Amino acid sequence: MSLVIANYDPEWPLHFEREASAVRSVEGVHAVEHVGSTAVPGLAARPTIDLLVGVDDPAAAPPAPFEALGYHEEAGAPLRTFWRGTRAFKIYELLVVEAGGAVWRRRLDLRDRLRADPALAEHYAHRKRELALAHEGNPAAYAEAKAGFVDALLS
Repeated sequence: MSLVIANYDPEWPLHFEREASAVRSVEGVHAVEHVGSTAVPGLAARPTIDLLVGVDDPAAAPPAPFEALGYHEEAGAPLRTFWRGTRAFKIYELLVVEAGGAVWRRRLDLRDRLRADPALAEHYAHRKRELALAHEGNPAAYAEAKAGFVDALLS
């Protein structure tokens, strides 16, 4: 599978808003935030809209309401993750986490830090492109390498 890193698309926030409106209607959802690189103006990104979905207990969140919106649960993901699109190209990804919990705060901290520092965002985009080339065809290795970079960035 190819790892696509695309230039920023000003339509990404509009796609987020349309999708977030539907996700907010799911019972038990407290908040929905746009995270990931598509949430940072000007940042190159894997063109998948990431929605951070805050609930009380991710393990207890029933999948049926998300499935009714066309989502599929990602088996074996470290977070409660749902996706819509195709296996090869996910258009939307829901990261269902504890509202206000550690994962919630970490995702928002990264987004906000990149939004506040365009030079850092550009460095991050450059690094993601390097990692995508280095791990072509291996999304898991790309994600692991990117996580290490994010850990260093947030420490």
